[in-house]
Amino acid sequence: MNDYSDSIGWPTKDPQWISKVVVQSLIYIIPIVGWIALLGWMLAALDNLRQGRRDLPSAGFNGLGRGATLFFVFLIYGLAIACVFVILFFLGIALAAAGSNNGQGGPLSALGALLVVLAYGIAILAGIAFYFLMAPIIVATERGGFAAGINLPQVLAMARVNPSSTLFAGLFILVGHLIGSLGSILCGVGIYLTIAYGYAVMAGVVSVYERQAVPQPMPPAYPAAPPA
Repeated sequence: MNDYSDSIGWPTKDPQWISKVVVQSLIYIIPIVGWIALLGWMLAALDNLRQGRRDLPSAGFNGLGRGATLFFVFLIYGLAIACVFVILFFLGIALAAAGSNNGQGGPLSALGALLVVLAYGIAILAGIAFYFLMAPIIVATERGGFAAGINLPQVLAMARVNPSSTLFAGLFILVGHLIGSLGSILCGVGIYLTIAYGYAVMAGVVSVYERQAVPQPMPPAYPAAPPA
């Protein structure tokens, strides 16, 4: 696989891709464990691509260990975004309520409304940024484990090595997830029968990204100190 555009269709090169995608998507229905299994399956697909094999791994729970590490990395980022949103949102609500109770609704209510809008704006922008950082987060986690995956300065350093490639990786990961969802709508069978396709696309994107944009070894999180 030489280009990000190849990542969209590569899963169909496997003669059994439909059954593998459907079964792994059904496993995803299981709360938490199914989500972890899907991430592990995606990483197993990434391993196949690293070895030059364009076949999907068998559906199942074989990658739970690696999937769990990546799951908790993603969870930390999600919780961080959610915490910022909740703090700003409820602070805005509290200010608006205080303004109404004190009869000074104008300034306080306006400030409260501004904080609520800011909360939604930050959550949306952070969610988009997370998509564009997903490839470097996965690569960092694969190379350094949980601690490397949540090391945001290190992830950003990796993303800055080749910003255009990071941007394309995020776009194609988003497209892959949209294709998985769109397929379920067109087939009328529900998202739980096609969601794994988007994760197979993600494996293809990360395969291209780490080969084209991420040097070995991983760039340091901070600039090296000048010699004494």
